[in-house]
Amino acid sequence: MFRSGKRLRSIFSGLPSPAIVEMCAYAGFDFIIIDNEHGSAGLETTENMLRAARASDLPCVVRCLPHDIARTLDIGASGVKIPMVNTAAQAADLVRQVKYPLPGGAGGGRGSAFSSRAAGYGAFGGPAHTQRSNDGVALIVMIETLEGVANAAAIASVPGVDAVFIGPNDLAHSMGYENRWNEPPVQAAIEQALK
Repeated sequence: MFRSGKRLRSIFSGLPSPAIVEMCAYAGFDFIIIDNEHGSAGLETTENMLRAARASDLPCVVRCLPHDIARTLDIGASGVKIPMVNTAAQAADLVRQVKYPLPGGAGGGRGSAFSSRAAGYGAFGGPAHTQRSNDGVALIVMIETLEGVANAAAIASVPGVDAVFIGPNDLAHSMGYENRWNEPPVQAAIEQALK
């Protein structure tokens, strides 16, 4: 999806509802982001939302905290979006958590469990699943602090980082502007990160 070169339309959903996911598919969004950083969906509800996404042919990214990456991917997310990434080293560690290890020491450090939903409960686990996941699961990192802004180019250059998202609200808060992300210094920081 991110490799298409096309402009993509997405929407955040913090509502724990598979029906919302289906509605977003029918509304024509290119993908949906389930917000498990601030939303109220538990893992079981998220799994059902992912089922609705698959049934509606809508790629689904889950915004989650790093400690939830493995379980979120095992239940079938198309990608993860991780908040508060400040350095290239942190981004590289996230890549290792998202990617399975490959022969010869390549790949990452994600634990292999081929009985998971993502592997068809064992129906298509093994090397093909490993390669398909490593190639197809997206990692989006969020820059939300001035440290992240200063390191934006290095973060974006980490192999395995598929997209970078600037979080304007948290960036404004981290800069002392509360939720006023339209303030000129915050807009300047966003522009710096985008460049």
